[in-house]
Amino acid sequence: MQTFKNLLERVNIIIVFFAALLLLTFTSFFIFEISAKRYSNTEEIPSIELHGWQLYEVNKEAVNIDIKGSTAKKYEDKEIYKDFEISKFNTDSIENLKGKEAISTEGMYYFPQGVEYSKTPNIHFFSQAGSYNIADEIFVGSGDFRIADTLNVTVGKDILYDKKNDTIIAKDIRSQISRFNTKDK
Repeated sequence: MQTFKNLLERVNIIIVFFAALLLLTFTSFFIFEISAKRYSNTEEIPSIELHGWQLYEVNKEAVNIDIKGSTAKKYEDKEIYKDFEISKFNTDSIENLKGKEAISTEGMYYFPQGVEYSKTPNIHFFSQAGSYNIADEIFVGSGDFRIADTLNVTVGKDILYDKKNDTIIAKDIRSQISRFNTKDK
């Protein structure tokens, strides 16, 4: 105890205070740098984020398009829609497009978790995954697909649908045709 008192008498308390403060400062820089690296967020931050959203396009008489989803995020180079559904109302039919996720970038839509399309009264299409080029009007699906209407069911893999040329190309196509349209003579 006597040695500790002798040491305190020889050491200036102000110098000890500033040395301890300096040591604490350098230690906190080191600790906060480690914490910042551990918790740094590498995910992009969207410029706009919507939850439980719904949009309408209206003409003079009625609603043309109804779009809704659980979340929508707009980034600098893309838009991401989760649990989305798009309904387009025509005079003779209703078209629906829905899926778990859609990613839009520069004229392309990607559906990594599958997409369903239907057109009333009787057309239904499903693909496990795919992409759609807006300008070329070409859908390229990967994985299983299914096309059904009131008379036919077609299944296969890796579909390519060219809307402009009305062409479908796919692998492993199997079709069930219920009835052919024939003319009676």
